Amino acid sequence: MRYTGFAFKNFKGIDEMTLDLTGPVTTLIGLNESGKTTILEAIFCFSYGAEDLEMINPEMASLREADQWIPISQRANFNDSIEISAVVELSAEDKKALRKHMRREFALTLSDLPKTIQISEKHHFENSRFKRRSFTWNLSLRGTTGRQRNPRRFNATSDEWQSAVNLLKERLPRIWYFPNFLFDLPERFALVQDEEGVEAPERDRSRFYRSTFEQILAKTGSGANLQDHVVERLDSTERADERSLSALLLGMGKVITDTVFEGWGRIFGSEPAAQEVQIEARSDEEEPYLELTIKGADGYYDLSERSLGFRWFFMFLLMTSFHGLESEDGRKSLFLLDEPASNLHSTAQAELLKSFETLTEQCDLVYSTHSHHLIDVRWLDSAYIVKNAALGSLDSLDMTDYVSRRVGANTAISATPYRRFVAEYPDQTSYFQPVLDLLDYRPSVLEPVPDVVLVEGKSDFYLLRYAREVLGLGSEVTLVPGSGAGSLDTLIRLHIGWGKSFMVLLDADTEGVKQKDRYESEFGPLLDGRCFLLSEVCGDKTVSDIEELLDVEDREKVVGTVFTDGNAVPKPKKALRQAILELFARRQAVSLSSDSQSRLTSVLNRMSEILKKQGFGEMAPKSKS
Repeated sequence: MRYTGFAFKNFKGIDEMTLDLTGPVTTLIGLNESGKTTILEAIFCFSYGAEDLEMINPEMASLREADQWIPISQRANFNDSIEISAVVELSAEDKKALRKHMRREFALTLSDLPKTIQISEKHHFENSRFKRRSFTWNLSLRGTTGRQRNPRRFNATSDEWQSAVNLLKERLPRIWYFPNFLFDLPERFALVQDEEGVEAPERDRSRFYRSTFEQILAKTGSGANLQDHVVERLDSTERADERSLSALLLGMGKVITDTVFEGWGRIFGSEPAAQEVQIEARSDEEEPYLELTIKGADGYYDLSERSLGFRWFFMFLLMTSFHGLESEDGRKSLFLLDEPASNLHSTAQAELLKSFETLTEQCDLVYSTHSHHLIDVRWLDSAYIVKNAALGSLDSLDMTDYVSRRVGANTAISATPYRRFVAEYPDQTSYFQPVLDLLDYRPSVLEPVPDVVLVEGKSDFYLLRYAREVLGLGSEVTLVPGSGAGSLDTLIRLHIGWGKSFMVLLDADTEGVKQKDRYESEFGPLLDGRCFLLSEVCGDKTVSDIEELLDVEDREKVVGTVFTDGNAVPKPKKALRQAILELFARRQAVSLSSDSQSRLTSVLNRMSEILKKQGFGEMAPKSKS
C-alpha cells in the first residue's frame, strides 16, 4: 500500500488543493513564504498515517491541533470544516490479506476490490471552536457467502465493512515528517517497556528509540532482540552471556558506523574526524539502558558535542536508514522533508540529492526546496511549483513591495505541476527560478581554450551539444554561449587578445545579418574568416535559425517526449528549447529523421573544419553573407 495523492480544504492558507504523488519523489519548489511548509504539515496531519514524533521533537506537539489549522482570515468566526483526504493504492499483498481476513472472519468471498481508495477526514468548527471529527472511506465491498451466486454489497454500517476498514487502517503506510534533524539524541536509552516513576514524555521517547535499536539489531542479521539478547544477558553473570552481549553490541555499533560514515563519505566525499560509533549496555539501579558514544582520534564524544552539520547528517541518516523501511506486506512509508540541508554548501546539497535515490528504494519522499542543487531533472514530471497568491508575481517587485503584499493580503497557497505552471505563467520565472538555474549554463570562469565556437545563446549551445554528446553526430567542437546575437563583443575581444582560434556562429535572420555586419565593421581584419551565418555553415539557404536544423516533425517529437501533457506546453519555440535542455540533462536520445541528422552533422563537421584551418596568423578566406 502506498499514498498516491492528497487533497486539502481550508487548511491554514490552503483554500482547496489536490496534490498527486505520481512517482517515488515529489518536489515542492517555491520561494520563501510560498507555502511549502504548510503543504507538508497538511499531509502530516492526516490522522491515520502520521507517525507520532513529538517525543523526539517537542516542537511538533502543536502541529496536529485542529485549532491551529483555521485560516488566519477566518479565525474571528470560522463556521466550516477543514478537510484532509488521502488516496492510497492497494498492493497485491493488501488485497490478498483482505480476502483472507474476510473468509476467515465472515466466510465471505470478495468478488472484486478497487485499485485505490480515498479516505477523508473532516474537522467541524462552530464559532471558531472545534466540535467533532468525521471520517469517510469510499471503499466498495461486494462478495458472496455460502451458495450465493450474485455478489451482495456491504454498506458502512455492516460488520463486514467495518472489519475490512479496521484491517486496512492497520496496513496504512506511516507518514514521517522532519522539519529538521536538529533534535537531540539522548545520552542513554532505557530498555524496559514501562518505567515506573518516569514521566510520559520521557517514557515515549525511550519507546521510540527502543524501536530504533530494534531496527539496528535487525540489520546485524543476528535475529536478536533487545529483551532476550541484551536485557537478559545484562542481568546474567555467565561469562558466555557477557561475551555474546559484547559481540552483539559491537555488531550494532558497526551497523551504525557503516551507515552513518559511509553515508557521510558519499555525501561529502571524505569521512569526518570521528570514525566509530560504540554502543554500551549498562544497568543503573537495576534499570538497563544503552549508551551511544562516538570515538574520534582524540577521544570519545557525545553526539551533542559534535558540529551542527555532523549532528544534522547523523540524525538524517539514522532516521531514514532505520525507520520507515518498506515492510514485507509491500507498505511504503512516506517521508516529508522540509528544506533539507538548505544551510549547507552546494556540493553537500548535490550529494544529498543523490542519496535520495537510495532512500526511495525503501520509502516514498516529498520534500520542499528553493535550491537548484536539490532539484533532479528526472523528477520534474512529479514536481510542483508552490505559489502564494498574496505575493502575486515577484519578477517586477522590489523587497518593499514583497513585504507589503505579504502582510496585507490574504494567504492563498496553490501547488501547480511544474510543466503546467511554466506553460500558463511563463513570465513568473521567480517561482521556478531554481529549475532555470539547474538547466542554465553558467560557467564560473571562462578559460582560454583553443577551437572555440561562439554562439548566440542557450538554444544554439544546447541543441548542438545534444546532437554531439547525446546523439553522437558530427565532430566534436567547444561551444561558448552568449546572451543574444549582439552580446558577443567581449568574448570576441578576449579570444583575439589570447591569440586563440575561434569562430562566431549567428542565426541567418535579420538580427543575425545585422550583427554580423556590425562585428566585421567593429573588428575589421581581425574577424576575417571567423564570423558565419548558420545558413552558410549548414549549406542550406532556407535554414535561418538553429531550430530549423530539425524537421517540423522532429521538433514536435522532441517537445512531446518531455511535455507529455498536451495541455501544459509553452509556446513552440520556448517549449523546444526547454525540451532540449531537459533531454540533454537526462542524456536521453530521441530518434531524429535522416534529414535532421544530416543538417546537424553538417554544421558540426563544417565548424570543426573551419577551426582546424585557422591559425591566428593564418586566416581562413573571408565568408560572404
